[in-house]
Amino acid sequence: LETIFKQVKRHRGFAFPAHVDVATYSLLGQFGFMPSNLDIKAVGITAACNVNKLLQHYPFLQDFVLIRNSDAHCLQDIGSGHTEFLLKEPTLQEIIRAMNDRDSIRISSFKK
Repeated sequence: LETIFKQVKRHRGFAFPAHVDVATYSLLGQFGFMPSNLDIKAVGITAACNVNKLLQHYPFLQDFVLIRNSDAHCLQDIGSGHTEFLLKEPTLQEIIRAMNDRDSIRISSFKK
């Protein structure tokens, strides 16, 4: 896992653990914590996630940007959850900058 995160960063990409609010098949669900040796700035949550309950159960997630997405496995679920990024330009580098500088760019998650 550490190698994957390092390779993504080396290639100027951005990786984040998906659907951390789901007990199965998520990094948080499997370990119960976020490994400190990974440079994680954001975590993904599903459309159905109750953010308040998630943060009560895992208070340390307040330190991460939450990215809500549908995690769709069926056509009707596509777009059921999303995150609005307010960026200067629609580039991967701008998204990465936003994840590292929350004071200059507001990222808000909300359910559709």
